[in-house]
Amino acid sequence: MHRADRRNEPVSLLLLDVDHFKHFNDSFGHAAGYQILCYLGEVLRHNTRGADIVARYGGEEFAVLLPGTGTPEATRCADNLRQMASRMSIAWEGRVLPQLTVSVGVSACPDDGRELNALINAADGALYRAKHSGRNRVFTVQQALTV
Repeated sequence: MHRADRRNEPVSLLLLDVDHFKHFNDSFGHAAGYQILCYLGEVLRHNTRGADIVARYGGEEFAVLLPGTGTPEATRCADNLRQMASRMSIAWEGRVLPQLTVSVGVSACPDDGRELNALINAADGALYRAKHSGRNRVFTVQQALTV
């Protein structure tokens, strides 16, 4: 965040949440759920740039920090990752697990805040709207404010 501020460059944050993860865990077990999270982490890591930071944020949530990226590019990246997640095919104990989907909230500095906590809160609000608008979708802060 400090580097982006010094260089007057944008930085974006994606918060991704696996849709209906509790139901998945209840149906297939926590070990299968953990496997899904590992695969999803790999999909995120292999489909972002080297300068991007991918981290498990908590539970079934991931955060992706995109330096030098404004809202339009971050939204395209988020939708690409959402589509890739829905195409994952994971075998577990002799069977293919059901397709999963993710919802994504997008925030960007400086538009949605200049500090990390502000970006997190903004992306979390956009993620909340994505989840409550049908899941398996990407919402920016601006979209979340108009819904």
